[in-house]
Amino acid sequence: MNNQAMSRVWVAVAILASLGWALAVNGAVPGFATPTLGQAASMLGYAQAFADQHWYSLHARSFGYPVPTSLATGLPLAWVAGLFLRLGLAGPDAYSAAVACWLAAGFAGAWSLAVFYGLRSVTAALAAGAWMSLPIIWAHQGYSSLALGMALLPAYLFLTLSLFVPNGSRPWPRNLVTGGLFCAACVLALFMDGYTFMMFAVAAGITWLYKLADPLSRRRALTFALPVCIMGFGGAYVLYTRFVGRSAFDPAPLDVFRGWGLDLTFLVKPSSGELWLWDALHWTTSRSEAIFYGDASVWTTTFALPLVIVGLACVASLRGTDRRAWLLLAIAAFGLYMALGPSLKVDAVKPAGVVERSMTATPGIYPTGSALLSEHVPGFRIMRASYRWEGLFLLGMWGLIALRAARSRGSFAWNAGYIALVVAVAPHLGAQWGDYRTFRRDFGNIDRELAEPLGRHLRPGSRVLFMPYNNDVMANYLSPKLHVVSYNVGGDKQVEIARPAWPDSMSQFVMNRLAPDDASAIRGVLLEQDADAIVIPYFNSLYAAHVWPCPEEAKGYSAGTLALFESRTDFWCPQKIREAYSPAVEMLRGDPVLSVKEEAFFAVVALRPEYQSEAGRQRAWARTLEGVSLPLNVIETPDAADRILVRGWHAREPGNRWSGAHARLLIPISPSCQETSCVVHLGLAAFAASANRPVTVALSAGDPNASVSATITDTSIHTMAVTLPTGREVAFIQVDVPQAASPAMLDMNSDSRVLGVSLSTIEILPR
Repeated sequence: MNNQAMSRVWVAVAILASLGWALAVNGAVPGFATPTLGQAASMLGYAQAFADQHWYSLHARSFGYPVPTSLATGLPLAWVAGLFLRLGLAGPDAYSAAVACWLAAGFAGAWSLAVFYGLRSVTAALAAGAWMSLPIIWAHQGYSSLALGMALLPAYLFLTLSLFVPNGSRPWPRNLVTGGLFCAACVLALFMDGYTFMMFAVAAGITWLYKLADPLSRRRALTFALPVCIMGFGGAYVLYTRFVGRSAFDPAPLDVFRGWGLDLTFLVKPSSGELWLWDALHWTTSRSEAIFYGDASVWTTTFALPLVIVGLACVASLRGTDRRAWLLLAIAAFGLYMALGPSLKVDAVKPAGVVERSMTATPGIYPTGSALLSEHVPGFRIMRASYRWEGLFLLGMWGLIALRAARSRGSFAWNAGYIALVVAVAPHLGAQWGDYRTFRRDFGNIDRELAEPLGRHLRPGSRVLFMPYNNDVMANYLSPKLHVVSYNVGGDKQVEIARPAWPDSMSQFVMNRLAPDDASAIRGVLLEQDADAIVIPYFNSLYAAHVWPCPEEAKGYSAGTLALFESRTDFWCPQKIREAYSPAVEMLRGDPVLSVKEEAFFAVVALRPEYQSEAGRQRAWARTLEGVSLPLNVIETPDAADRILVRGWHAREPGNRWSGAHARLLIPISPSCQETSCVVHLGLAAFAASANRPVTVALSAGDPNASVSATITDTSIHTMAVTLPTGREVAFIQVDVPQAASPAMLDMNSDSRVLGVSLSTIEILPR
């Protein structure tokens, strides 16, 4: 074998070994390990939803009903996982394979950037392996797409630098390819992860300014790179906002930016139990959410002392010899500056008694000045976890090392140096791989203990509501797997999008609460056919997707993983949740029209079979009104009124029972009125009605011919009558008040309730 062939073999060995290590340390090994559990479950929900539709589908319709659910972060990951599901891979292996694909893309990008700076192929492979080994990547696997966005940062910088490379004798074809790849990377970056998209944009902006200052690059910066950057980032933003359906979410307060800002001690000293070398050297500190601001991700992902030491030494060595170092130094400096957040922190701990994870300005040493960007500049305002900007800082440091290594004649020392960097940031492999294996195993446990029993109680195609609703990651996983449609959805942003589109019958449900007084509303949801079943989970539908089923009963997880949930006081085990929900479940069990079936991890509430037809639902509604007689004074008989006022009514008051802008009443129809049409008379007073503010009140009994409206110009009680339908045991009366307003809106007082009409009496008379 000649020298050239041997060289190729060494290159192949270095690439395979480095990439293999990168996949292993991140847990992306299909058939053996899964990088995470919670985010994998959520992503697999989208992946299965995509796989059940056309190959080009980009919205999930199995959860977040009735809104087609857009995945705000991680769409490329979920879409690729869907392809592997189509090929027949099991869920956890499909997720691992998708992560492996994107990690390989990140590795290729880091290798390409290292070669671009002049490293030989073998050393470039080791440099790429060192980048993929950083805790900012593998310790973020619990955040799935964020870890992949971090992994792709060198690829983004490489494509940015490519914009400024002259293309010789064939400029336009090569420019077209270069610009197209850059624009594609912009779209990929935003749909993968918003944080690293912003880092990409900042790095591109700094690079453009740097090249603009160079007379040799100025023309290309203005005539080619600038239009491509505008097209890439602007086009990605337009596509993303059209896909998600909104341009921005509510920004977080500055105290959140401070709480999740990088404490400098986290950068130079790792947490105990995280990295084997530094635990052996006793250069670690015990940290927890009881002591430090933010959450565990702030201090488990940010240690980078070896890279920083070598990077700074390379800066000193390159000073005055390679102008490219200034660009990388500027990128690193800006990343570190933003990572600190609005206040500089050095071992900032919470005062006694403080439990909030966000931080006021007081514990900080002094303001950094970044609050101006975080509070007012679009894009920067959504970067509430400030410490994540450290990815940009590490990219600059890693690039400086590659730049210095490329200027050395020999490569052996740098090869050894990169291997040393990998060793210096390696986790406890036994514990880490134990977690990765446990994540894969628990997918099987969730399927066997939860999905299969639940599937026996839900018909395919059923519309399901998990109660109480929350950030329901488990609904993402279960719904497409069981071929049902869920109103619930995982992800705070997705809940914010889906919740306003839910039926009015669900409007009185409160997030993360299930109480006995919800029983009547649950019955109403089922009787109005807004859902076919209510599932009451005896597990935390957010946290149990990360550690199954709860920390006390979990098996196989490392102490570090379990410690991430030690401050989650609401992460209860199934038996405790069952006991907490038992009053509500017993209330539902006592309802004569409902069926309640319990298993170890859930209860399913549905209509009894005899009440599932149209006639059966009429009988069921009538049963709910047994003992209620008309005429009725709403104020004097509030218990009976509660059974009639089914939706859109505010709580009892001593002298009023106010509606909102839209409300419904359930009226019992006597046998005589079922044969001969009768009229229901309602005594109504319109809120704040006057000659200068006329209020229209419309009543309808579900038939266009059985509706009336009146314009009221005073606050006295008016009687309005609407004809009831015949042949029914009950009828719904819809009350609509377009001019409904709150006292606060009319500057009357601070009451923010929207008030329509006050109902006083209900009476039925022959027509």
